[in-house]
Formats: sequence, structure tokens, C-alpha cells
Amino acid sequence: MSTSECPGTVYIASQTDINNTNFSCYDSQVGWPRVYISNGTGNLDFEHFPVGQGVYVQDSPELESLSFPILSTLREFLVIDAPSLTSISLPNLTSSGSSTGNHAINASSFLLEITTAPKLRNMNLGGLTSARSVVLVDTDSVQSAFIGNITAAYNMTLGGCFDFPKLEVVRSLHILNPGLCSYVMSSLTSVEDLRLTSPGFRWFETTFQAINGSLIVESSDSTQPPDFIDGPGDITHFSTVGSHLNVTNNTSVALEFTQLTKVGGNLSVSNNMNCSLAFNQLLSVGAISMENNVDSTLPWFPYLQRADSIYLRGYIDTSPGPNIFPALTIVPGTVSIEAWNNDFNCSRLVEQWRDGTIHHLVCNGTDNATDTTTTIPSAIPTSSPDTSSSTLSPGAWAGIGISVGLVVIALVFGAVWFIRQNERWKMDLLERLEPQPQQDVEPKPPDTSILREVDGTGTIREISDDHLREAGGQAIISERPDNHICELPVPLAELPAISYQERNVQAQDKRYWVGVAR
Repeated sequence: MSTSECPGTVYIASQTDINNTNFSCYDSQVGWPRVYISNGTGNLDFEHFPVGQGVYVQDSPELESLSFPILSTLREFLVIDAPSLTSISLPNLTSSGSSTGNHAINASSFLLEITTAPKLRNMNLGGLTSARSVVLVDTDSVQSAFIGNITAAYNMTLGGCFDFPKLEVVRSLHILNPGLCSYVMSSLTSVEDLRLTSPGFRWFETTFQAINGSLIVESSDSTQPPDFIDGPGDITHFSTVGSHLNVTNNTSVALEFTQLTKVGGNLSVSNNMNCSLAFNQLLSVGAISMENNVDSTLPWFPYLQRADSIYLRGYIDTSPGPNIFPALTIVPGTVSIEAWNNDFNCSRLVEQWRDGTIHHLVCNGTDNATDTTTTIPSAIPTSSPDTSSSTLSPGAWAGIGISVGLVVIALVFGAVWFIRQNERWKMDLLERLEPQPQQDVEPKPPDTSILREVDGTGTIREISDDHLREAGGQAIISERPDNHICELPVPLAELPAISYQERNVQAQDKRYWVGVAR
């Protein structure tokens, strides 16, 4: 068949549209058809629809029931805004594989999502045992047992009262607005992440105790007494939370984790009102943070041995006395206590700080939940010289360490610069003090061209013999030959001795007169 005879998308509004459509065709390019039901009315029966990629129902306020008697394979089934829908039947539906548990989660790709179908009572999913996602929100109780064949789901969000007696494994389970429902999940053994939003009372009838991932309890609000929650269906039977535990925005409910022994991540309890809190068996936890819990007494921790850090802000239970952590062995971080009740005593915490159990301690007491703070003197003892440093935050210590490091580096660089500069000064001084070498200069003969005879003064030079004559002008007096001239012996005479100081004086006088002559 061509693509026009096997369209990838089919739009249905009535039974007539179904009867005029061939759902059995398959095209290699578009695959099996996708069915969109919009503005559907009455009862729609898809008796010739064997295989499909998806069924999508939306904006059908008058739609009452859907039936797919032979549909065996489907990837998606979505219903949005069908307020009159009461029944959905897919009796021949099967899972994509025969695996169970976590293997079924990874193998299944079926997605079931039904929202805003408040009158839905019956749902038959046939042999479907695993699903990628199951979302049932704004729906009423589904009474048919066939929905309970699901054993594994990757993601499950429930906003009504549903029973899954065969459900074994859920990666992420979110229970939303169950009212006073009592969920039957007696086979459930593994939950990765559990989120309880606006839970009612007795949420679970199940035996599993460990949550592998995180647990969130939020937005619970009840007019019943806080101690109404009891029995195996509440949160009291959880023993282990693998990751974080967050309890927030709850009102007038009992938040008592009486069997909880370990929280792998952080424990946060905040913004709750008029709630009772209990962690009677908790042994180890990451960071504890409890703040802004109005009209709720913060509990003590009788068996807590280790925590990364502790922050309590609120009205603290003083019934056990000042020892609210009697079994504590180590807190490597900071313990900060801001009590709203001024009868809380920090003395035992100070002892634990002194013996090294608590690394950093800040303990204050206040009269109430206002900003008026009264510091308890025993929280910061003055007898120890290291007390002020113990109250510094890790950030302050980091700042001090960085500042000291920068000062040391500056001193080292300054010392190196001074040494190098001092060496340069010494070299310059030695070069200046070193005597300059004397250069040998050959004496030049005097220039006699400028000499002339002057009467009585000046330089006298010998005049040529041509102007000398004997008296009367008769004969020229000539110089006699050198052979008759001989040098007479001259006896050696010792110069008078003079002192070193006198020679210096004579030399200075000589230089002076030479300068004057010039």
C-alpha cells in the first residue's frame, strides 16, 4: 500500500471515523499508525486495531469509554482532560519482553499517562508487566485488578488511590495527593527515589525498608492529631535512606522516623509547622540542618554517633537535659545551635568541643523566634586561649591562611630584591674607586716657528752668524771647532734631605705656580 492508503497519523472523533479507517496497514516509511482522539464522544471501540505506535486522547469532555480488544503492541497511551471517561480496556496488551525486576525496567518502553480523568474506575492493561513510565494524576480509584499486573516501572507518579500488589521494583516513585488512601504494594522490595507530596495517612501497606536513593516528604497538611499516623503503612518503618532526606513544608503531621538508622546524604528539616519530629535510632548522617520549624520541637538524637556538620535553629527539646547528642563520637565540621528557648544549656556541647568530639562549636540561646538574641556564656568559654579561634568559620580560616601566604611571599620577594640591589651598589662603588690607567704619551718637540727675539724678555734663541763681524767690519767671527772644548769633571753632591710633608708642600706650590703661569 502507498503512504496515502496507510497514513502515519489518524484523527478520530466518533465511531464512524473508526469504522472508515484501515488500522491493519503498515508502511515501511511511516510504520504503524498513531491515533489522535480529539473531541471524542460516547463509547469508542477500536475492534480492528492490532498494532500501533501511540494512542493520544485530549480535549474530550464527553468521551465515556475506550476499548481496544485486539491491540497487542503499543508504545504510548496518553489521556489528557477526559472528565467523563470511566473505563479503559486493553485486554490483549503485552510487554515488550519477558524480563522482571531491573531488567524489565531497562527493556520496557511503554509509557502510560492519564491526567484529569476523575471518574475513571476500570482499567484493564492485560498482560502488561513493565512500563517505562506510569503517570496517573487527577484520577479516582481504579478498581480493576488488571492494572495490578505491573511488576516493574522506571518512573511512577500516582495522584489517586491505586493498588499494585505485584509491583516489585520502582526507580522513582512519586505519590501525589493520595488523600486518605491506603496503598497496597505488598511485593515492593526496591525503590531508588521516593517522593511523598501531600500524603494522607497510612500511605503504604508494604514491607520494604530501604530506600536506595533519596526520600522527600513535603506539603503534608492535616486537621487530624499528629499521632494519627501509625502502623506499618507510614514512614516509621523506613530504616535506611541511601542519599538525602528532605522534610519540608508540612503542617500538623507526625514526622517520626522511629526506625531510621542511616542517612547516606544530608538530613534537612525546614519550614514545618506544628509537627512532631523523631529520629530515635539514627546512627550516622551527612549534614543535619533543621530550621524555621514553627511550633515544632526539634528532637534530640540519643544514638547519633557521626555527622559531618549540625545546624539546629528552633525550639529544642530540653527534656533530656543539655546532652542532646549523648552518643556522639565525631563531628569534623561545625556544630551550630541557635535555640529559640532560653532554657537550653550548651554546657555538654562545650565539653564535647573540649575533648575533640566537636571540631567547631557555636551555641547561642534566644528567647523566641524573633531576632532578639541572648548568647549563653558557657557556649564560648573564655578560660581557653583557643576559644576565639574555634568559633571562626572555615571561610575565615581560609582567608587567614591566604593572607599569611601572601605576606610570606611578599617578604621573600623583598629580601631577594634587596640582596640583588645591594650587590649592584657594591659593584658600582668598586668601579668608581678603581684608579684609571695612565696612557704613555710621546713628548712632542716644541714649535719654534712662533719664537722670536725680544729685547730683555721672552725667549732667547741663537741668531745666525752672518750678522756678527769684527770691529771695523773686517772679519766674520765664527764659532770655533768643538775639538778644543771639553767637559770639566763635576763632583757629586748630595741633595739636602727633606721630609715627606715638605715634598708635598713643594709639589703643591709648584702646581699652583704652573697654574698661575697658564
